[in-house]
Amino acid sequence: MNALEKLIGQQVVAYFEKDDEEGYEYVEGKVVNVDIEDYYFYEKNETIAITVSIQPLMDLPNGIDPEDLNSIPLENIRKK
Repeated sequence: MNALEKLIGQQVVAYFEKDDEEGYEYVEGKVVNVDIEDYYFYEKNETIAITVSIQPLMDLPNGIDPEDLNSIPLENIRKK
């Protein structure tokens, strides 16, 4: 098991930038999947995108769509 796979099952806080004003919304959740999108790295020599999917452990704030929880950049989560 690699370090990223160890995230699965962990409780985290995911931060989402607000569209219409400054600041962030957050969602507490449990990581259910980690996705490493490295094809771009090989094709265009760009950064590897690492995203996680979470299952919410709270009601979603206004403006956060359940689909938003399927592909959260790794840099937008913090361990709870």
